Amino acid sequence: MNKQKITSILEDYGLRPSKKFGQNFLINDEISRKIISSSLLTEGARILEIGPGLGCMTQFLVETGLPVTAVEIDKGYINVLNDMFQTANNFTLIHDDFLRFQPDFTFTHLIANLPYYCASELIFKVADYNPEVITVMLQKEMAERIKAKPGSKSYGLLTVNLTIKYEFHEMFTVGKSNFYPRPDIDSAVIVLKRRENNLIEENLIPLFKQITRSLFWGRRKTIVKCLTSSPHIDAKREDVLKVIEASALESNLRAEDLSLTDFVKLTKEFMRLNLA
Repeated sequence: MNKQKITSILEDYGLRPSKKFGQNFLINDEISRKIISSSLLTEGARILEIGPGLGCMTQFLVETGLPVTAVEIDKGYINVLNDMFQTANNFTLIHDDFLRFQPDFTFTHLIANLPYYCASELIFKVADYNPEVITVMLQKEMAERIKAKPGSKSYGLLTVNLTIKYEFHEMFTVGKSNFYPRPDIDSAVIVLKRRENNLIEENLIPLFKQITRSLFWGRRKTIVKCLTSSPHIDAKREDVLKVIEASALESNLRAEDLSLTDFVKLTKEFMRLNLA
């Protein structure tokens, strides 16, 4: 779809882009096609799209012939999508807020242009369902945070909690001129592929998240200070020092210095010493 087509649809249905829902429509079909071709789709894939809006990318997802389920929060766009895909037998539309929604269907791939204001929450929730591939467009700064390496300024909780399950596969930038309305910042598409071998047991992931949240709670503070002062975990200093020593780490390190393996070690030692 181009800008003229989008403004025409909005006018026909009496709609306007919502700032509340962070609606910026992609007006470059080549980018939509590139997103889909980068998504590692395979025979038997089942696609979830969050926030299809006016169907700018949905039209190409449906063309794959694979089953597509779209979840849209804005009632106004439900009418547009129902009319647009009324003859598509591989398309299911759900009117709901995905952050409050409990899917009763399975999906292998997420492909979505996520609203900036809640992109991280949406990705975290999707990751809990363990799809094979997550392909999302979001603000470029957040994409760079997800791919960040230990020791870098962008490395943080988002990076660690996603990469425990997913490997960073690809990223490309999408300039703000490719959207209507035009956003203030550039976007980027990232492709995350689920790891074939788990770095941590599934039953330890809740504890892993609790510990990482505690460690990044006091950015620039030492890991000892974070684990003894964070409101996210209740641990005594002497116990924390035992965990750190058993993990073969230095107590003066900070969370941004730790590798993914280090976070896993800390989690396992907390469990082994019965401190969880």
